[in-house]
Amino acid sequence: MDGLTIGKVAQLSQVSIETVRYYEKRGLIPQATRTKSGYRIFKPKTIEDIRFIKSAKALGLTLEEIHQIIKLFYSSQEVETSSMFAIAEEKMKEIEEKITQLQNQKYLLEQVLRKSNTPYPLLKDQCPVIQFITKGDHEEP
Repeated sequence: MDGLTIGKVAQLSQVSIETVRYYEKRGLIPQATRTKSGYRIFKPKTIEDIRFIKSAKALGLTLEEIHQIIKLFYSSQEVETSSMFAIAEEKMKEIEEKITQLQNQKYLLEQVLRKSNTPYPLLKDQCPVIQFITKGDHEEP
């Protein structure tokens, strides 16, 4: 048998078998050949491809963005760095927006936590957390 079973690919790339199937279905890794009995047989390079995907995911890239990069990568021997930088810059903007949103959420939660906390049960309309959420009379920073 020339190649690797799906279980071996999953083990060596440290992902689940379902992940390997999903990446294959999404076109992120090449389709495996099939044995006469229907088993998938992958090329050893598939492990490198999955590690590439994992590294890209660590940067916060979505599978769709990773798919774009893979298509650019395999389209020719040379890669337009401007295309790669455009993807990275767009991801950086998204992350900055997410950080701002999380900082706003943190600020609002801090406002809620400044309200008095009592160990005793309260009526729903007296709970500071519920009051804060239902009244919506808070300002973001």
